[in-house]
Amino acid sequence: MESFNPNKQPDKDELRSMFVGKHLNELPTPMAVIDRRLVQAHCQKMLATCKALGVKFRPHVKTHKTIEGTALQLGPSPSAVNIVVSTLSEAEWLTPLLLTHRSAGTPINVLYSMPLPPSTIPRLARLSSTLGPSSLSIMIDHPTQLSHLQDFRTHSAPPPLIFLKIDVGYHRAGLSPSDPALQTLIDAALAAHSSGLCVLHGVYSHDSNSYSSTSAHEGMKFLNNEIENLKSAAETIWSRPSASSILKDRKLVCSVGATPDATAAQNLVLGDTVTASASPEARKLIELLRSDERMEVELHAGVYPFLDMQQLRTQAVPAPVINGDRSAADAGAEEVKVEGGLEAKDVAFTVLAEVASVYPGRDPPQALVNAGCIALGREPCLGYSGMGTVTDWGVPMVTKKEDGGKEESGSGEERPLRKSGWVVGKISQEHGILWNERDAGVEGGLGRENLDLGVWEVGRKVRVLPNHACIAGAGFGFYVVVDGGDKVVDVWVRCRGW
Repeated sequence: MESFNPNKQPDKDELRSMFVGKHLNELPTPMAVIDRRLVQAHCQKMLATCKALGVKFRPHVKTHKTIEGTALQLGPSPSAVNIVVSTLSEAEWLTPLLLTHRSAGTPINVLYSMPLPPSTIPRLARLSSTLGPSSLSIMIDHPTQLSHLQDFRTHSAPPPLIFLKIDVGYHRAGLSPSDPALQTLIDAALAAHSSGLCVLHGVYSHDSNSYSSTSAHEGMKFLNNEIENLKSAAETIWSRPSASSILKDRKLVCSVGATPDATAAQNLVLGDTVTASASPEARKLIELLRSDERMEVELHAGVYPFLDMQQLRTQAVPAPVINGDRSAADAGAEEVKVEGGLEAKDVAFTVLAEVASVYPGRDPPQALVNAGCIALGREPCLGYSGMGTVTDWGVPMVTKKEDGGKEESGSGEERPLRKSGWVVGKISQEHGILWNERDAGVEGGLGRENLDLGVWEVGRKVRVLPNHACIAGAGFGFYVVVDGGDKVVDVWVRCRGW
């Protein structure tokens, strides 16, 4: 490991030669770790849900930003390859994968999710030219953005599809269905469509308010609200005098989702069958998901393959569990079943860190790890005050003996992860301070009251569940990949930049 240089541009083959076959305890820290078995289970469950419900699915790749993760999100032999990217570098990084699907005759479409910044048009035009007609979608929420679409013609690129961004209450981007400016935008979009500058493809929303949900019922309620808002916006499009003559028999796509509400739809499906739920919200959602002659629903989500503490807190999705071995998991989505709510063991992404020092004299007693906000992010999570949750991987159980001494047992390795009772209570750029969750003022213990500072020693490796996987992953150039165990089986390189 002496030759490892974390500042070098990642090369997959070189990284594989360094890390594949090694135990996590042998790796330098901090290190981003993903469990491929769990990623695959989460992806299969989402695809199976959308198939059973008869709705389209457009995975967002912004969490992992990898070719391998995107392939799992799409599944084997997809009938269409529709993805969302948050940066152009993601689309450019994934171009070889997209072209492979196109050469096999599969329709492809990449949606750039930022409302159009004019300076991105040369790169967008190159991407559209490379991928071919109807391969690029862009987001629009202001008429001035439409005026720049002429630049695609200047670059001899195929015209893009456009989604109108709808604000469903979070106020990040887009226009509310009730905003009078939406009608002005719709008229401008119809005119641009009529002149051949673009194709008005649909409406799009992202409801970050759903991150406040704490149950499947609340997740479905947020999704119902989102669909209703987008269908209202789509009806406004169809109500414009020129819409029928311009759009003709096109169906408008209503693309809705954020992981908490999009994955709440999984509660409607058991195996490959839509369940007859007694929940009013569930019955309403089943009805809203149905297409008609003028519009169809598309779900999108991003962090669901990895999960994180924020997603555990929402409890919007049942936990997928793989039956059997790796070969069974590869067999298909029928091997995924619902078993209880999400727990720490269902999170596929952890940050491997190392205890650098311990401070038993502090109040409360603390330990220092080499993972701060650059490795973990500085994202809060409703329900607890930490910046990350320490799992019990590598952490021995410390029990008090009758003579007053202590005894260690079980390292927590090679079994499903659980919360240890310790959290990253405070962070600086590269420093993470651990303390016991009881000392963080959190009610309801984790059943590990016998943990104390005696479990920590300088050099001990720990695995931390980040609050927000999208932000925590941004500090790393690649992930080491395990497959249900502690041995590295692969390396996935992330794209970087914008």
